[in-house]
Amino acid sequence: MTAREPREWEDAEPGALCGVEGLALPAAYREDLTSTRVGGDGGAVRVCEARGVLSDASLRMTTVADPGLAQIFGREVLRGGSRLKGTKGFGSFNESRALYRADCRTGPVVFMVEQKDDVESGGHRLTRDLMAGYVAAEAERIGCGPEKVTPPDA
Repeated sequence: MTAREPREWEDAEPGALCGVEGLALPAAYREDLTSTRVGGDGGAVRVCEARGVLSDASLRMTTVADPGLAQIFGREVLRGGSRLKGTKGFGSFNESRALYRADCRTGPVVFMVEQKDDVESGGHRLTRDLMAGYVAAEAERIGCGPEKVTPPDA
């Protein structure tokens, strides 16, 4: 297996979702999202998907570390919904997708959380509930932290 191929589905670790230390899956979703798989470790784009026992992927979290590829999301980062504020960047948020662009040592990095399906516990709130924690933990993992994102008011 190369670094870019997705791994097989594995049991979700509530305190290290997708193998990212410090990224906790909120307790409300632990029965709904029971397994994860990761692809792209060490590459330009890292993707993690989470799903339930009898479902396809309900959640996708993507880190675009290549500055050239990060530029593809420029328009959506600016105009994709309500504004996200952060210590090193900016982003947008809507019901199904949140994007945040941070200025890191290596150039711009985009962090994205997408909710593909409703989940039993929280409806369509995964993007809101996970985005700040995802950006903070993932930014630390790739050496871009510390980073703090403030989502818009509920």
